[in-house]
Amino acid sequence: MVVGNVGMNVPRDIFYEKEAEVLVSRSYGPGRYDRNYEERGIDYPIYVRWTERRNMEAFLELVRQKRIDLDPLITHTFALDDAPEAYNLINTGKERYIGVLLQYSPNGTGASGTVTHLPGSGKRKRSAGIRTIGCIGAGVHALSSLYPHLPGLPVNLAGLATATGLSAHSVAKKYGFSYCTTDYQKILDDPDVDAVMIATRNDLHAPMAIDALHAGKDVFVEKPLATDIDELRKVVEAWNESGQRLMVGFNRRYSPLARRMKEFFGNRSTPVVLHYRVNAGQIPPEHWVHDDEQGGGMLISECCHFIDFMQFITGARPVQVYARAIEPTGTLQKYDNFQATLTFDDGSLGTVTYTTLGDPSYPKETVEVFCDNAVGRITDFRDLELRRDGKASRERRWLAQDKGFAGELLAFAKGEVPDFAGSVSTTLATFLAWESIDTGTPREIDIGTVGL
Repeated sequence: MVVGNVGMNVPRDIFYEKEAEVLVSRSYGPGRYDRNYEERGIDYPIYVRWTERRNMEAFLELVRQKRIDLDPLITHTFALDDAPEAYNLINTGKERYIGVLLQYSPNGTGASGTVTHLPGSGKRKRSAGIRTIGCIGAGVHALSSLYPHLPGLPVNLAGLATATGLSAHSVAKKYGFSYCTTDYQKILDDPDVDAVMIATRNDLHAPMAIDALHAGKDVFVEKPLATDIDELRKVVEAWNESGQRLMVGFNRRYSPLARRMKEFFGNRSTPVVLHYRVNAGQIPPEHWVHDDEQGGGMLISECCHFIDFMQFITGARPVQVYARAIEPTGTLQKYDNFQATLTFDDGSLGTVTYTTLGDPSYPKETVEVFCDNAVGRITDFRDLELRRDGKASRERRWLAQDKGFAGELLAFAKGEVPDFAGSVSTTLATFLAWESIDTGTPREIDIGTVGL
């Protein structure tokens, strides 16, 4: 039995003569690295008895029976509330360690207690718009781009719901939520919460938004609003029935440079020609964003940003889309390299070029706008160049890229939510771009087909 990543200089003759076998241990057992098993809960047939789960259960049972002694391996112990210090110890490597134990308080409420109140947090604030927000999800995007702006908003922070209690408690304590939970329904049932922020995986956006609308909450939901047309119809139906406000996290329209560009073209007399070029890096094929059910692919997950930006600049709705994509080969995923051309109801034209084939040293996002003898260009939301009649101006923010995250959250807190029909148009356009690639034909964009 070979355990771990070690050399395998196997003497063939000896194994051949004795008909011996070499087995390589696969970490926790069958099921490891299998998305269907680990993430979707699809178990193996009965003849695969010692799966990853059963191996773990057997190990825990041996620990419970005290037949395995882990005490000699424990070098550090931290209270659960001090978990960030434990991770800091591991990440910095300042001290030698073998086992780091996170210890629950002996006075804790036990596994049945899903809500933990945090004394001294959630200070009351006054707001003319939304008063109290509850948040769902604490993934990388939420922690890096959204939650750091929450303490500066004129709102009260109520509950935070995440999949695990450890992450919920740590994040809630850091940003000043009044309580944390592993059950997002607790937030929807909270009468003090009048708005919910949803920052989970793509496939959970629509179901949670629908639940929040039915609970009578205003909703901020990260993009995409839905991962297919049927989901979009259900969201629209819930929005129509509830009368609540719903805002999708299309942040780029709130970038200061985007606002400056819109002002520059504010008094135009002709349609606009736009080109949004995205030089994106490759995301590993096994990443959940490529999963049709969980992520919807890069076209659904990312292209919505760029279509919304075009709507913002033009002030017009997309009415037709025609898209083509490079066929997936090797590491190239379906819909990872595509061009989509959109026609807007004011006659403007917009093209999105999204590719993973470029050099990462080149700017990631470049937007060009042409209209009325004028040109505008934004590069990575750090550099804005405007030209008209031979005169040029430039605004650079090399040390402070601003994609509009703070601006969008402030707008939501004030109740200044963009027209919902625009968000539906953007989302529907991405689905129809997908259809256009598959059929090779242009697709008409009509939000009436989804209930608006």
